[in-house]
Amino acid sequence: TFWCTVEALQGRELDTAHQRWAEARYKITMRKQPGITFQRKMRGTWNERTLDIVDVQDVGGSMRPEVVMIARDYEG
Repeated sequence: TFWCTVEALQGRELDTAHQRWAEARYKITMRKQPGITFQRKMRGTWNERTLDIVDVQDVGGSMRPEVVMIARDYEG
């Protein structure tokens, strides 16, 4: 379990995400976790929803390294 921020993509950010991932709906931001590598096709649970990770981006510097993930609703 990790603390993170989950935001619904909106406006220009949603349009940009849809150019690469048609079903992208959420942006997940969290601190990097030592020893854990997040990858596409992983799943996460947020409230009552299961999310599929469609992209993982490392951002930030050494002061506050973050991981940003783009996700969609799981349709399993």
